[in-house]
Amino acid sequence: MPSLWLYASNDLYWGPDAPAQWHAAFAAGGSDTRLLLTGPLEGIDGHRLVERGEALYRATLDAFVDKVGLLKP
Repeated sequence: MPSLWLYASNDLYWGPDAPAQWHAAFAAGGSDTRLLLTGPLEGIDGHRLVERGEALYRATLDAFVDKVGLLKP
C-alpha cells in the first residue's frame, strides 16, 4: 500500500529529525512510501501543516493521488 508522509520542518511536537527516522525505518521494510518534509510554516507551529500549509505540499499530494488512482472511476 503506497503511503505519503507529510511533515513540516518546524513541527513543534516532532521536529524534522524524528519523522525522517521513522520514515526511514518504515521504508526499510520495503514499503512504497514517500516522505515530504516541507520548509517551515511561517508564524505557526508546523504541526498544523495539513490544516494551514497546503501550498507546501499540494503538488506532491496531487501526484500521489494520481499515482494511486484515488480520483479515477
